[in-house]
Amino acid sequence: MLHYFKDNYAWNMAVATLVEDVGTLAEPFTAFSAVEHLSGGDVKTANDGWYDAFFALGDRLESLADRDLAEGNERTAARKYHRAAMYFTRADRMTSHNDERKMRAYLRVMSNFRKGRDYGREGVEFIDIPYKSGFMPSLLVKAPDVDGKPAPIVIHLQGFDSVKETQWPVLQTYKARGVSLLIVDQGGSGGALRLHGLTAEIETEKYVGKIIDYILSRSDIATDEIGLCGISMGGYFAPRAAAYEPRIKACALWGSFHYTPKNYEKDLASEEETASLPDAVGHGLWSWGYPDVKTFLAGLGGIGLKGIIEKVTCPLYIVHGEHDRQIDVKEARDVYDAATTPHKKLKIFTAEEGGVEHCQIDNRSYAADTLADWFAGVFNTGK
Repeated sequence: MLHYFKDNYAWNMAVATLVEDVGTLAEPFTAFSAVEHLSGGDVKTANDGWYDAFFALGDRLESLADRDLAEGNERTAARKYHRAAMYFTRADRMTSHNDERKMRAYLRVMSNFRKGRDYGREGVEFIDIPYKSGFMPSLLVKAPDVDGKPAPIVIHLQGFDSVKETQWPVLQTYKARGVSLLIVDQGGSGGALRLHGLTAEIETEKYVGKIIDYILSRSDIATDEIGLCGISMGGYFAPRAAAYEPRIKACALWGSFHYTPKNYEKDLASEEETASLPDAVGHGLWSWGYPDVKTFLAGLGGIGLKGIIEKVTCPLYIVHGEHDRQIDVKEARDVYDAATTPHKKLKIFTAEEGGVEHCQIDNRSYAADTLADWFAGVFNTGK
């Protein structure tokens, strides 16, 4: 993984994924260099500086895109709107949910991301799936029908701190393989949390069931070939849902948890150096809706895949990095060993290949391609 900043895992994680999302290093380098001297210093000062640098960069790209649009160059504007959105996501990422600037950045994410897709004519449909008192904002990318029937579809869930907008750039590979894609901000993530106050929950089959109901309510995407994938903490969310939701016909874990509490105790109680956010504790409590760490851990109880993964009967694919610094690779092997479905596969990315970090953040295209290949194989769409 690119280690631009010394001893700052959260910032380096954001850098590695951002470069993939925008397809250039020169442009975001202006923000990296502006905050380099702050890394390793006072946390609040550093992250305030980070926010300012990336918000300013997003603002600049949005202005340039507006100029392109005024000149009638919609596709050129679309590319800049996309990059603006990615810069605003990084401003949002390093800011506490208690800071009003977080929502200010996120609103700019949504506006620019939507313009990027619409003016780029990229065939992305923005939908809101009703759930409880709010909605799960989602992105739908439809693959062409096959013999007059809708293509298979894969639902992608978020993890502990991801948002659908940053998943979209690397997941476009599904459509090329004849598989439709539905990227969802479920409770505890992205717009579901920020805009509708929906928090994460243990019984993930409840909201996954509603997502499937939505798919089946639309004749243009309704299919009985429905896959499910979850990234990072989604490595619990997805198989948990597949264990209790028989309409899921294939399930993939993009990063794997076997016994979740020990990971939360490490990341939330001690603020490990490998925490993905500067305020992992605050984010975790906000995401799950708990007032403090003690009630958080008590509320989760024995959450994990012990006794759950054994109930998954559909084909199962587990993808993990050999040197994952957030979730030890042993967790992936434990899940694989415990799984009883005869159709199971474990992919561990090695140093020789690349993709060894958490959820392949050192090169997410490796994971995206292998996941899309696997689902295409299960649903026999061709590659």
